Amino acid sequence: MALLFMDSFDHYATSDLTKKWTEVGVIESSGSATAPAIGAYGRNATSGLRTSMGVPNFVGLPLCVTVTPSDNVCLVGFAFKPSSFAAIAVGPSSAAAFWNANWVLSVRMNNSQLWYARLNQDGTISIFRDVSGTGTLLGTTSLALQAGVWTYLEFRVTVHDSTGTVDVRFNGTPAMTGLTGQNTRGTGAVNTWNAVRVGYVNAETTPITFDFDDLVVMDGSGSYNNAFLGDVTISALYPDADGNAHAWVCSTGTPDTGVDHDCVDEAPVNDDTDYLSTSTVNAKSTFSMQDVAAGADIRAVQIVTSQRKGAEGPGKIKHVVRSNAADYDQVEQGIAGTSYAFLRTVVETDPATAAPWLEAAWNAVEIGLKKTG
Repeated sequence: MALLFMDSFDHYATSDLTKKWTEVGVIESSGSATAPAIGAYGRNATSGLRTSMGVPNFVGLPLCVTVTPSDNVCLVGFAFKPSSFAAIAVGPSSAAAFWNANWVLSVRMNNSQLWYARLNQDGTISIFRDVSGTGTLLGTTSLALQAGVWTYLEFRVTVHDSTGTVDVRFNGTPAMTGLTGQNTRGTGAVNTWNAVRVGYVNAETTPITFDFDDLVVMDGSGSYNNAFLGDVTISALYPDADGNAHAWVCSTGTPDTGVDHDCVDEAPVNDDTDYLSTSTVNAKSTFSMQDVAAGADIRAVQIVTSQRKGAEGPGKIKHVVRSNAADYDQVEQGIAGTSYAFLRTVVETDPATAAPWLEAAWNAVEIGLKKTG
C-alpha cells in the first residue's frame, strides 16, 4: 500500500480532532498558543484546517498523525494558503530555530525530528534537516507562494543518512528537484519515518494564519499512489440509503426499517445523538453511498467510521466493501475504548476487479462494517 492517510477536513469538527489525529497541539513551549481549528477554511467552499498565531510571539500549534510506511520514501501533498509571510519568524540556524521559526510540514520517526519545510519571508520554502535541534539547510525552492492564494504543495523525501533525496512541487510544477546525496535522517537512528506534522505558525509582529485542505500522506511502495499525484481534491461522501445488509440496530428503532443510514450520515459526526450498535459477532450493515463527482479520476477510497465500545472488553470490526454484488471484508481493527475515535481503511483499488476505481463502480458500491470480536 502506498496511500497511508488522507483528510478533506469536511466530516468532523474541531472538537473531534483528537479522534483522528495522533497529537493535537503538542509542543514544548512555555508561552501561550493558539490551538488548530476545523472550519470554513477550505478552498472549494468546504471545511479546512487552520493553524494561526493571533498574538505576536505566541504560536499556532500543529497536528500530528502517525502512519506505518512500507519504505523510507515520504510523500506528502496538501493545498496551502498563508495569510501573509513578510513578518514571519525564520530565525537563525540554531538549536532554538526549529521552535522559534515556523514550518508548514515536519516529518519524524517517533520522537526524532528528521526534516521540516519552513516558509520564508519571500514566500519560498526551505527544507531543513534537524540534527540535535540544529536546523541544517538542505535547499530552497526556486518558486514562491503568494499570500492569500491557494497552492498545492507536494514533498517527496527519501529518508537516509547519506543518499537521501528531496523534491518539491508547487501546483504540479517542480520547485526543487535533483537534490540527492543528502542526509535527510536528522536525529533519527534508522532510515525510516512514521509521523507527519502540519502547521506550526510563528511570526514576530503580525498575526497570521496557515490554511490547509486536501491532505494526502503516502510512501513509495506498491503500484498506485507512490509518486507525485498533482493537485488532488478529497471529497467526503456519506451514506444515502440502506444497503444489502442491515443487522446493526438503529438507536431510534430496529434494523431493516429503511432508515439505518440516517443514523450514520451526519457531517460532522454527532456521537451518541444517533448511531448503530450491535453485540452480535458477524453482524453486518452496509450502505449505498453518495455518487462521486461526474468525471472524477478516483485515486483511492478511504473508509472512515467513528466508533466506541459500549463497555470495556473485546471490540473489533472490519470495514466492508460490497462491489459487484460481493462483500469484501477489509483488515480487522480493534476499537480502543469507550470514547469515540475514528477508524480508517484505505482501499486503493476496486476489490471486485483489483484495478483502479471507476466512477460507475463507485456509484454502485456499498460501504459498511462488520463486528468481528
